[in-house]
Amino acid sequence: MVDMYVNHLIKKQKIIEDTKKDYVPSYYLINEAFPNKKLSQLTTKDLEKLEHLISFLPANRNKKKLTRDLDIHKQVEFMENILKDRANNVFRLEHKDHKVIGLGTQNKHFEQITNFIEFCSAKYKFESPLDGIVLQRYRIKSDSSLERLPLSDEEIQIIFNEFDYLNNKLLFTLKNDPLKVYGIFLTMFLGIRPIEAGQLMVNDLQHTTDKKGNTIYYLSVSTENTSEDINLNEVKKEKTKNTKRKLPLTDVFIKNLKFLEFVNQRKEDKHNFIFVNEEENLDIKQNIKNTVRRCEDTFNTKLKKLNFKDIDRKSFYSLRHSFANKIKHIPESLKDKRGESLMGHSGATDSELFNRYGNRYFEPDFLYEILEKVEYKEINKINIILKT
Repeated sequence: MVDMYVNHLIKKQKIIEDTKKDYVPSYYLINEAFPNKKLSQLTTKDLEKLEHLISFLPANRNKKKLTRDLDIHKQVEFMENILKDRANNVFRLEHKDHKVIGLGTQNKHFEQITNFIEFCSAKYKFESPLDGIVLQRYRIKSDSSLERLPLSDEEIQIIFNEFDYLNNKLLFTLKNDPLKVYGIFLTMFLGIRPIEAGQLMVNDLQHTTDKKGNTIYYLSVSTENTSEDINLNEVKKEKTKNTKRKLPLTDVFIKNLKFLEFVNQRKEDKHNFIFVNEEENLDIKQNIKNTVRRCEDTFNTKLKKLNFKDIDRKSFYSLRHSFANKIKHIPESLKDKRGESLMGHSGATDSELFNRYGNRYFEPDFLYEILEKVEYKEINKINIILKT
């Protein structure tokens, strides 16, 4: 049943391999909890028991020494005893790293199991044990104290001064791992997410003209395979459908970073991707992930060594928040939802930049007048960058 349902998700919902790996453990929790029952035999009481098990499931239960050899019922009993001890102010050293899985993970299990049961009951014509109450998601209020903070202009200036791969090792980095450098600028000046940058193909660099006939170069951010290799059709992924957008390149890319020349060289060298090389024995999706991870991890590792305020809430992704801060102060970005289009936003939450979101696809010449006004103090004056 699990394989059949997963195939259904792949076909109908177009889930990718990583999503499949994330979903499947939820379905097998049913078999763990009730190894001697068929799915059609489960009752509402059984699901209440399953909900209880999930609510007290130890984190990393199959890796921790004290829980990995226990069945799911014993694992939960073990965790419940630890929680009872802690409620009575009894804290054991050997239990200090044991905790219950987070509410987000619990909700993921509840949602996936519910969908799985609903599908199977409809497919195989048995009465669903779901009653509209059991396995319902918890409502989680976001903790603003855990949200990422933007990096200030002054902090970004320090980063460019202190990170060796952005100054004295810049040319070496551009040659061997260019996303580490270009990724920073793409996020700071265009708001591109790291994974979006990693997926960019050489043919995603396109051009159009404005009303005056001026050429505008832009990056087409989408899941479209713009190469001629059909084997790359399912490689790109997107956060939501609204992440599809056309982002015009401003002078910092055209004149300062020589980005057009860089991409054209990649084309001449027969590469399909702007920043990722296709290697014979490595899956391209994994290679993209590895490249993006190096970009973020190198930045984050060096960032943590700097004495910035609230450093635990700052990371590579803070550069995107810095970009958001810039455009929200540009009047044009609030017109016709162009700001949302630039950010590739798709839903309204308290932590998003705007209160309303749309999926209108704006043309580069209309977005250019916003992006050309994005500036960082002193950043454009860094000589080593301007000379690349």
